Amino acid sequence: MIRTKLIAAIAAIGMTLVGGLSLALAQAGPNPPTAPVPGPQPSEMSAPGTQRAMTMSEREARMALEAAGYTSIRDLKADEDGYTATATKDGRTIKLGVDHEGAIEILR
Repeated sequence: MIRTKLIAAIAAIGMTLVGGLSLALAQAGPNPPTAPVPGPQPSEMSAPGTQRAMTMSEREARMALEAAGYTSIRDLKADEDGYTATATKDGRTIKLGVDHEGAIEILR
């Protein structure tokens, strides 16, 4: 008799767990929602003739320069095209520009 009650209790617990799991999956659907992918916000889009919004931080600009092998990065300043800086590579000190996408250009 105790064995029968134990089996019945285990079966009831199992059914509860399976039922709860089924309910949770049914609520989530086949593809649970994912976080939205951030796109450009209206404040980041530029209208013709206006200054483009900064889409890269100073830290990201510095990291882009370092990843390209530049050292002794100084005078890092934001402008309408991204950032400008002075840095050293292969023993040469160079004036550089980093655009909003991280592309690096040697400036004259």
